[in-house]
Amino acid sequence: LYSGWVKTMPLADVFLLAGLYVYRLVVGGEVSGHTVSVWLLNFSFFCFLSLAFLKRYVELTAHEGPPEVALARRGYVTGDAAMLGAMGVGSHFVAAVVLALYVHSETAGAIYQRPQFLWGLVPAYLFLQCRLWLWASRGWIEEDPVRFVLRDRAGWMLLGAGVLVYLLAVAPAGR
Repeated sequence: LYSGWVKTMPLADVFLLAGLYVYRLVVGGEVSGHTVSVWLLNFSFFCFLSLAFLKRYVELTAHEGPPEVALARRGYVTGDAAMLGAMGVGSHFVAAVVLALYVHSETAGAIYQRPQFLWGLVPAYLFLQCRLWLWASRGWIEEDPVRFVLRDRAGWMLLGAGVLVYLLAVAPAGR
């Protein structure tokens, strides 16, 4: 369904792709016996949407030619790159706002011993995503964005910082 038909429909492809990744989170939660929070679902949707837009953006900017040149088996033309970039960056910032609202929520306060440490996740996420979009706009990402992040030293350092922030947030508060 996705590869054969939806992939050719502009915007529907990226929204469905993001939705399918969120659905995987829901199924994983069900299988493991955990409830997936609305916070995680919203953050994940916009994060995955940004990555899906980034993937399309990279594909479009890799092709040279007039703006009306269509990509094979895609519903986009090369001239759509700037608009997809804007929608992708916007989605990334919405995800960051959802994360910030979660950190400040009563939900986080009830789960974490020291939720104030979670604030470190917001700039780390913003930095990583802004860096991805900047690198993509310069033509430095020539592959799937997730593969790029997995090979990127800065991405691994930010992941390590995120783990440290999480450990600080769950650690019992001292006297």
